[in-house]
Amino acid sequence: MVHHVDAIVAHYPSARILWLVRDPRDAFVSLYMQLVHRTEETPQRLKEKTAGDLLRDRRYGIMSIIKTMNHWFAEFGRRQNVTLIQYESLRAAPEENFRALLATLGETHPDPGALRYALEFSDFANMQRLEAAGVFDSKILRSRDVRNPESFKVRRGKVGGYRDYLSLEDQVFAADALKHLDTRFGYTV
Repeated sequence: MVHHVDAIVAHYPSARILWLVRDPRDAFVSLYMQLVHRTEETPQRLKEKTAGDLLRDRRYGIMSIIKTMNHWFAEFGRRQNVTLIQYESLRAAPEENFRALLATLGETHPDPGALRYALEFSDFANMQRLEAAGVFDSKILRSRDVRNPESFKVRRGKVGGYRDYLSLEDQVFAADALKHLDTRFGYTV
C-alpha cells in the first residue's frame, strides 16, 4: 500500500494531499468490525477472536496500525503539500474544519448553500439512513446484514467508542501502545 501511495505522490508531486487520521484505538475497533462482520473472506480463526485478542494480534492489532501511521508520518509529515486532519476534529466542528480543508484546496469562499447541503448530506445520521435504505451502488458501502448494526460501514462514528468494545485491561494495553505513536498525530494519552 505504501509503495502505491509513493507512486501517486511521485506522479503528482505538487498535488494537495488531505490526510485524514483517526485515533488508533477507534480505528482498531472499526477494523475489528470490518473483519468480523463485513468481510466474508476473513478467515474463521480471526472471526472467532475477541476484540481484545485481535487488539494484540501482530498483523491486525493496534501496534500494526501504529507502525503504519508512523511510517506514513515519516513519509508525509515533512511535505508542505500535505494537510493532516483528525477525524475527531471533523466530528467536533464539521463546518469549521471543512471550510479549512476547502481553503487548503484553494476554495476560500465556498457557496454557502452548497456547503450547507454537503454538510447535511454527509451528516452521520443521514449516511446511516442512506446505507440502511441500500442507496449506495458500491458493495463496500452496503451492510452485509441490515439486522446487525455492527455490519454497517457507517456504523457509529463515535469518538472514543473503543471504550464500548474494549475491556479496561484492553484499554490499558491500547493506551500503552499509543506511547509508540508519533506525538505529532496528537493522540497522546
